[in-house]
Amino acid sequence: MDVCGSLLAFSLEKKSKKIMWLILIQRFFYRQFMYVITFRSIVAVLRGRSHHWNKLERKGNVHIAEEALA
Repeated sequence: MDVCGSLLAFSLEKKSKKIMWLILIQRFFYRQFMYVITFRSIVAVLRGRSHHWNKLERKGNVHIAEEALA
């Protein structure tokens, strides 16, 4: 059903149709990739590892030259 919907969407698209054969490859690998990511995330949670957003710590030590302000 997923492939049929994708083929229908690409056939209705007015742009290039030469990439339609990539639908199967993209659908298969993307789904498998998402399974791996989900599995690794669940394992990380069960082990107690936390993942952060890599937020930078603000220090407020940047100096701006007066010429740049004018």
